[in-house]
Amino acid sequence: MVAVPRSRLLAGGLAVAVLVAAVGIVLVVRVGSGNLAAPDHSAVAPVPEDIAASCPAPGRDLPYPADGVLPEGAVAVRLCNGPLLRTDTGQLLATGFDAPDDVLTTGVGDLVDLVNGLEPAVTEGRLCHSIAGPRFAYWFLYPDGDARAVLYDAGGCRDTTTAPGRLAGGGQALERGFARALLAQRAHEEPPGTDEVAGCNPNDAPVSPIVTSDLAFATLTYCTLPDGSRYREGHLTAAQVATANRDIRAGASSRACTGRPFSMVRGYTVWGDRVVTSGTCHRYRLGRGTWTPSPRVVRMLEGLVMGPPEKQCAAFKRGHRNQGCPLW
Repeated sequence: MVAVPRSRLLAGGLAVAVLVAAVGIVLVVRVGSGNLAAPDHSAVAPVPEDIAASCPAPGRDLPYPADGVLPEGAVAVRLCNGPLLRTDTGQLLATGFDAPDDVLTTGVGDLVDLVNGLEPAVTEGRLCHSIAGPRFAYWFLYPDGDARAVLYDAGGCRDTTTAPGRLAGGGQALERGFARALLAQRAHEEPPGTDEVAGCNPNDAPVSPIVTSDLAFATLTYCTLPDGSRYREGHLTAAQVATANRDIRAGASSRACTGRPFSMVRGYTVWGDRVVTSGTCHRYRLGRGTWTPSPRVVRMLEGLVMGPPEKQCAAFKRGHRNQGCPLW
């Protein structure tokens, strides 16, 4: 399918713009005549007024395009958490993720075409795994303050909802396409930096979906699990973070297994993306690569002043990983 201009008049039809002051958006209502079917690109839910500045609460309804076709003319895309999945008893089936702070403003038309080109999902007779994943809400923003959203579910059958009751396949292409476009945009911008610090509590585990091996951390936390039931954390200074960044850029070093059998590194990149990685023998997966710290950095990590042992939550100890206490 091809994106349709929001201002296009259909033959024999009338386009009427209606200002809805209560929510500060413009809805376009098309009235056809005769037997002509007029595409409906109006939103099926109100658009939050502050969507251009930040993500809305994950629980609110999404303004899908009513006919499943994104209008052309979008100028930006913001990635946010979609509605969280819960059981009838309120148990979380999937945790959220750390949404990027920046908004994509380059290559937006390509993403509109990608979404509109997704084929309908074949649902008859298919079997999907029962693992629930994060739900990615892509908000397409328009110059007049309007917005439309589509929802990609990274769990189950990995469907993309483009309108109520309308599922499309191939959502992985949207996930990859947005991430590539955002990383390409960042290559021409200055990172804002952050002083936000990640803790080691297993309850606090959302990570960024923007996967890259070219990482530069702004803050880093080193985590250990000394007795299997309690964790300890140590925070790196700015100078130590700079040392770790140089070590990451230098690439993995080959050495025998030393140090603690299990540890974890958490931190925020200079773009504000939250990274969580764990490994044995100080081998950590970062993006699509692996960081094996040099002996000097291992000594630096092992020499950190660690905080007191903290108990993990009861739900974690009982093994209920989907009740807000995910496993490492």
